[in-house]
Amino acid sequence: MKLFFPCLLVVGMQHVAAQKQGQKQSHAKSYLSVSPALVTPLGVFTDGYKSGYSLQGIMHFKWLNKGAELQLVAGYERFTAKNFNYFGAVSTIPMKVGVLQMVTQKYYLYGRLGLLGVKDQRSSFAMRFSSDLGMGYAFKNIALDVGLHAFVRKGANRLTNYMSFGMVLPFRRSSN
Repeated sequence: MKLFFPCLLVVGMQHVAAQKQGQKQSHAKSYLSVSPALVTPLGVFTDGYKSGYSLQGIMHFKWLNKGAELQLVAGYERFTAKNFNYFGAVSTIPMKVGVLQMVTQKYYLYGRLGLLGVKDQRSSFAMRFSSDLGMGYAFKNIALDVGLHAFVRKGANRLTNYMSFGMVLPFRRSSN
């Protein structure tokens, strides 16, 4: 699991470099983007944590369906603990696969499923099921998006939710 993000980055860079050299890829066009975001906890997650930040790499594979793409996502997120929180700050490493669909020339929706590595200052590293739903607005080569994220925490019988407010750089709309 520790090698997932570096491998994704290397494969993505090689794929994009091959396209730039004129080698045609019959199955898809692709590109790599970076997505910085502000993340803020929701529901019971707000009891112990403040807002934090996220930095994710996204490998985009444009599909045959007009305006759709497959996404591979990996990154890092951190939430600061509130003063009384025994567990301290929590860090997460998302590793997800998803689909993005352009609804209009500028608006899109996305959904993702995967695993989230979770670690706080007292507990050991653990892998949890994770999901995302979101929407965004694209202009030029930048997209702004809002996402709702959820994961299952150890000992919890419900999802832990948080929101993200971020951008995707560069963002290239499908023109199939």
